[in-house]
Amino acid sequence: MKKLLLILSSLIMLTGLFAGTSPVMGYDLAIPNGYDFTDEQIDAALDAYRATYETWLETPGLYSKGQTGLMILDLFALGDTLTDAVEFQAMLLDNQAYEIIEALWYLEESFYFITDNVENQYDLIDNLYAFMAEGKADSILMLADSLEAHLYDTYEITLDHIDNTIYDVAIFGDSLGTRFDTILTLDEDFIFRIGEVSIVTPGGLELPYFDTTEVAVIYDETFQSVRVAVDYLAEGVKYFGNGLDNIFDSDNTVQVGLDTLMMSMQSFQNVCDTLNNYSIWSIIDSSWSVGDSAEIGFEDIKAGFAEAEALLGGKTYIINTNGDSIGVRPVGIIENMHYGLYRTYTDMYWQEDPFTYTFRDILPLGLPHDIIDQLQPDIVLNPLDTPEEMQTYLDRMEDVYLEGLFLDSTNIDWHTGLGYIKLFNLIKDVQVQGETIADLVDGGRIDSLFQNYDWTNLDYTDEIDEIRYRLFKQVDEFYNNDSTVIYTILIKDPRFSTADHGIDSTDVIYPVYIIPQVTEGILTTTFIVENAINAIGNGLEYVYTQVDSMIDITLDPNLLDLSDIEEPLDLIYALETSNPNFGAFTPQGKVMFAALGDSLAVGMQGLGDLADTVIATVDYAGPLLGEFGMSEEDHDTLLMGLGKARVMIGMFAADLATPEVYTIMDEDTLNLSAWFDNVPDNMLAVWKNYFEGTDSSLAGFFPMKIVIPEVGVSNIPTEFAMKGNYPNPFNPLTTIEFDLPADGMVNMTVFNIAGRQVAKLIDRQSMQAGSYELTWNAADHASGIYIVRAQYGTDVAYHKMTLLK
Repeated sequence: MKKLLLILSSLIMLTGLFAGTSPVMGYDLAIPNGYDFTDEQIDAALDAYRATYETWLETPGLYSKGQTGLMILDLFALGDTLTDAVEFQAMLLDNQAYEIIEALWYLEESFYFITDNVENQYDLIDNLYAFMAEGKADSILMLADSLEAHLYDTYEITLDHIDNTIYDVAIFGDSLGTRFDTILTLDEDFIFRIGEVSIVTPGGLELPYFDTTEVAVIYDETFQSVRVAVDYLAEGVKYFGNGLDNIFDSDNTVQVGLDTLMMSMQSFQNVCDTLNNYSIWSIIDSSWSVGDSAEIGFEDIKAGFAEAEALLGGKTYIINTNGDSIGVRPVGIIENMHYGLYRTYTDMYWQEDPFTYTFRDILPLGLPHDIIDQLQPDIVLNPLDTPEEMQTYLDRMEDVYLEGLFLDSTNIDWHTGLGYIKLFNLIKDVQVQGETIADLVDGGRIDSLFQNYDWTNLDYTDEIDEIRYRLFKQVDEFYNNDSTVIYTILIKDPRFSTADHGIDSTDVIYPVYIIPQVTEGILTTTFIVENAINAIGNGLEYVYTQVDSMIDITLDPNLLDLSDIEEPLDLIYALETSNPNFGAFTPQGKVMFAALGDSLAVGMQGLGDLADTVIATVDYAGPLLGEFGMSEEDHDTLLMGLGKARVMIGMFAADLATPEVYTIMDEDTLNLSAWFDNVPDNMLAVWKNYFEGTDSSLAGFFPMKIVIPEVGVSNIPTEFAMKGNYPNPFNPLTTIEFDLPADGMVNMTVFNIAGRQVAKLIDRQSMQAGSYELTWNAADHASGIYIVRAQYGTDVAYHKMTLLK
């Protein structure tokens, strides 16, 4: 019953409220509350009001109020149109935002993948390699392409949607503009009251009733204020657009653009003044909440535009940091936009007094003295110098640093500069020594490496100690005294700079700031290099000095005849005749020789770490090397060469450290650790067997070659047979066994399951009777079934092998 009364009373009130042609309850427009009334009821009410306002246009004294009511109803309709447009656009943006967030999430995951468990530069390089190897970088590129395509699609759809919405708005705009102008022209005095209707339910047997709350009052003065404010707003927008055009046009029109932007800020302030009156307050709140409690009003907005005007006019803001006051004039950034902010910064380096430089009035008070002092150049490099000129300049700077340290031994910059110059000289000398050794090897003078080359040339102990002493000064200052000393290198652009080591106003320069963390990384690298070189050098030196106790190299001159040497076997036989034990290891010599292999393995691992650092440095320094005249193609070629060298060093290191790992060079498979893992009894015998053809593997150095067994009559197999392989399955090495009953021609080939040949193990080789073992390295092949086919004369045998990685 109560529910029925509520429904009936609501229908009666709605009929009375919206069916009349005169104001209801003192309001010219009573808007139904969206919580208490359905959309259909609200639409019916607004249609009834529209009919009422149409009649007011014919009633004396109510014309302006009728036009006002119709304007409000048109605004409601326009609001629906804009709401639909916004909702549609929001849906597009939501979809696009979701895709962008997904992309950002993937980038974040990629970042964590790369930086996970990184404790040094090698961990970072390993993670980067894994990142590339797993195709994650390609996924990012694909994601970026997809995102770009979808952004373009969203852009096209948005343009079409905006065009349609603008067309709809234009229709409303014409109607609203006409009504607005009519009200202003007629200049009638009126007040138009707007209320919001809600249904109040008291409870009990009392009937529900309508309650109307005033929400806005529109005066004839409201239209005057809006008209003036719109004019000021249009003026401000015009000034703003013209100002930006002038700023971006050219350097000559920047000031005109700034002045015009200041005029736009003044116009926006006038908008605030015009709207800040009683005729506007009831339809636009005079203040708005910001955050939890703060409120802003027209005066606050006006103050914001006034502050923007002051900023554009050149206001300086004082920032206090670490006890220093820095004056920042933001408009200076705009003023120097065409000149270039980078150029504005590097102009500091040709100033007569850099401590008073204001960075073209961006920092009117300049930077604090200690900052400018840190940024001052400690050395200037010119790529136009020849190597000789560069060395002469560095020698001169070394003398300057030494003289300075004689007067002030605490100067960190001079210590750091001296350390880097000596490091440069050391690297240069290492290069010279490397070229000397390479020339000796290329000339076939291997003996000269031991007899004529002075190996003390590679003893850089003193040089490295001094480099560390100098560079650790910068690092210790950072960690012990919490002071960052920056060593500044200026590099002149060879295309746009003078051919000297001074800085002119026309020079284009590139500052390089070496901070303590960079120096610390370089010091770490010196330890890596030192350990690697010492491991290799100490091992070689020990063998060289102890060779007499390691191996028998004595010869009887009365029996040594070298007069008829035409091939290697002739020399081997001659040495064997002079001393049948020549080349035999002593028991102690075997231990010492095996230890040499360990030293070489450690050294190669260190050189691999160094190569990683060099490759990363060259990669990151690509843009800088470009300034020295290196083309992008040459830079890529350099990286490729370094990469190949790194792969080779890695293979050497792994081979020397692990017996089961081999080195692949061209078409040969090598086992560099073979002699160190199983030291031969006699090195001369190893070479003799190799050249006589009884051991093509050179005592395991060529593991893929055949070892021909010495067999007696009783050991000769009675039939040709493939005896299988072990282990099986295997990864990646397996040994294939087969028997030959008599001398004959042998072929052995490996096929994959598709019947395609993947390896040629024996190629038409004449072999003696006997039992054989042959090792196959399938490291370069995929897991699967492989068939080995052996042909002996006219006989053919097959065997199945399983590679399981």
